[in-house]
Amino acid sequence: MKNFSQTIDSQTQSRPPVTDYTDRRKSHERLIVERYESEARQDFNPTENTRYLNIGYWKDGARNLDEAAQAMAKLVGEAGQFSAGDFILDVGCGFGDSALFWAEQFDIQHIVGIDINPYEIEAGRKRIEERGLLDRIELRIGSAVEMPFENDSFDKVVALEAAHHFLTREDFFREAYRVLWPSGRLVTADVIPLSGRTSAAFYNPLNAYSRDVYVEKLRDKGFTNIKAVSIRDHVFRPYSNFIRGRLRFPNLKGALNVALHRFVSSRLDYILVTADKPATQVN
Repeated sequence: MKNFSQTIDSQTQSRPPVTDYTDRRKSHERLIVERYESEARQDFNPTENTRYLNIGYWKDGARNLDEAAQAMAKLVGEAGQFSAGDFILDVGCGFGDSALFWAEQFDIQHIVGIDINPYEIEAGRKRIEERGLLDRIELRIGSAVEMPFENDSFDKVVALEAAHHFLTREDFFREAYRVLWPSGRLVTADVIPLSGRTSAAFYNPLNAYSRDVYVEKLRDKGFTNIKAVSIRDHVFRPYSNFIRGRLRFPNLKGALNVALHRFVSSRLDYILVTADKPATQVN
């Protein structure tokens, strides 16, 4: 097991030459950053005490998005069987809220978060410093499909409501498998089309496939003990009800956005996924 400084300071793996695919991926990531910095996107994350970017797990009666988003982070931590000795990689970490919660809730000592949005990373670093957790959490700019870490660096890899944005999710699966220790676990809370429906308005079409295909793609990358459970009933509708009653819309456009969200989410599934890297690798 590497120590924390060795993990976060490891040399970047050699990279292939720039290709059309790489250019396309970087362009896609720039568009995702612009979307998350837009006023319209911020309207859909009306948190008050946190800066979570997930839409929450509402099963246990969350009263607001802060509570529901934290409940989602808790659910993911429990699914990952987080323990104090884990080295955890949070992919698409946003402002670091989940990392802060996991450090305190599960007593995690070693968390690295990566995200493609420099503003979120910088803001998250300041919040971590204010909480006195810089020795336990590091945030850095990085892509989910080209991770700057050595093989076998982490016990757990997490993507909380982020993998549907990656170009592509399959490439993320490959990278997650590479950086996980043998016996390590991947955990995702992810958005996919409902069975029989292959597209949605805001989707990256390359990631628009069903739960069965999702599981098969994980298996193709070498993962075992794969579980993918739908939690959509505790996510989309209660979140939509909350924002409809909470937001103040300056014009008709805001109300139409809520209606569009209800329509799009009616065609989507929200799944909690765990998958393990085998203890012994077969050559």
